[in-house]
Amino acid sequence: MKIDIPPLLYKKVVESSLNRWSNKKPGQFGKGLINNDIDPCKAERIGLLGEAALGEVIDRKVDYEYKEGGVPHDFRFNNLKLDIKTAGRNYGCGLIRAMSDKGKLIPLKSDAYIFAFLESENKTNSVACVNLVGWVSKEEVENCSVVPAKIGKHFNFEIPYDKLHPIEELRKFKREDPGKIKE
Repeated sequence: MKIDIPPLLYKKVVESSLNRWSNKKPGQFGKGLINNDIDPCKAERIGLLGEAALGEVIDRKVDYEYKEGGVPHDFRFNNLKLDIKTAGRNYGCGLIRAMSDKGKLIPLKSDAYIFAFLESENKTNSVACVNLVGWVSKEEVENCSVVPAKIGKHFNFEIPYDKLHPIEELRKFKREDPGKIKE
């Protein structure tokens, strides 16, 4: 599902990406693996573009305010804690950190994970298009392969896009009945 981000919303995302707690985190992973000197808030901007796209679909407001320590999940919806993972391009799978570079397991904090990627972005015209690929439950993530990161020394859950449920089915998923998810 492709969601266009118009100029006014894009500018709000850019402004907010400059003032995120994640900008203060140390280390390569903390600073955002795709951030660089030319685009120091790229990871934050792409993440917020994904949140803006999902917010449009599920009719929820994105929290653009600065929060010391960040937030444990992006949205509450149908009694669920949702987290959206937005990639800078189509990798064919979603990734969620499973283990730190020091071998510490990283617990999953949300009930469902939505995966998206940046379909296109034009910074000059202040527009973007986000592809909301699909979602999985926490339990489904826990059954996915854990693989070494391509950048960094941590490990990720790898969730193939072809295993995701359509975004349209997210409305049917409720935490009190996790066994009703299609195989």
